[in-house]
Amino acid sequence: MAHGGYCPGSPRPQRSKFNTVNAKCETVAATASYKAPCARGLCCIVPMDAFFEPNWETGKHIRWKFSRRDGAPIGVAGLWERWRGKGDQEIISYTLLTVNADRPAIR
Repeated sequence: MAHGGYCPGSPRPQRSKFNTVNAKCETVAATASYKAPCARGLCCIVPMDAFFEPNWETGKHIRWKFSRRDGAPIGVAGLWERWRGKGDQEIISYTLLTVNADRPAIR
């Protein structure tokens, strides 16, 4: 079973106050939730058709969809972890690695 949203070593309630779907690349190696899988090199590529991000240019939350024009899947960098859940069930959870979009692009 795979869980989107990183679960560090143990099950969390479905409605956790912590959002672990995304991890900032700038701080991932030092953040308590992510430093162990980062240090162990538990990197992955998460396949998806699209992802959504908020756009606040109008002052309102508008969802922007990011996908390939040809509809082919995209791959997003991530970290993953494996642990045992209830009844010794194997659980694999992951988080997406993000970068600060306010920085200028490398040319």
